[in-house]
Amino acid sequence: MGRARAEAILDPLDRAVYAIAGPLELVAQTFAVARGPGRFHRAGEPGVWYACAALDGALAEVAFHQRRWLAASGLAGITVRLVEARAAFAGRFLDLRDASHPALDAEIAVGWPAGQALADQARAQRLDGIVWPSVRDPARGEAYALLDRHGVRAPRWGETWRLSLGAAPSPPVADEPLIAPPA
Repeated sequence: MGRARAEAILDPLDRAVYAIAGPLELVAQTFAVARGPGRFHRAGEPGVWYACAALDGALAEVAFHQRRWLAASGLAGITVRLVEARAAFAGRFLDLRDASHPALDAEIAVGWPAGQALADQARAQRLDGIVWPSVRDPARGEAYALLDRHGVRAPRWGETWRLSLGAAPSPPVADEPLIAPPA
């Protein structure tokens, strides 16, 4: 697989930076030790590939976390550029789609610790990931957490989006490609 040239891209406000070289580097970056926690990983542990089956679900999840960052930053608004990363997942998944589990609680203080403990159990059972109804997607589409990089198949770039967030969030709009496909 060819590599895209590494390129730093600034948004019009010179705030958001993308500097990912290509799909395989994205996989390596995703599973590197995470600075912050998530629903199925703790800070200081290897990261998890979080994904949604539908683009609207993925955008809803990303928008939620960008709004959290925005609120903590003290800024009134921000525009971020998102690059859709697509991949096939392989392996055995813990299925929470029809379950009621504390890990699915929308409150971070409840859902994340329960999810992190559940991910520990899934890893101990040698499961590759977890599938659940997206907590942030109003349509409750399927969301996935791939716990190990070996389950990622054929990573590739998809669409590019611009997402503006502030007091009145605007819907995401398609953008011109930010990263050229490999030559």
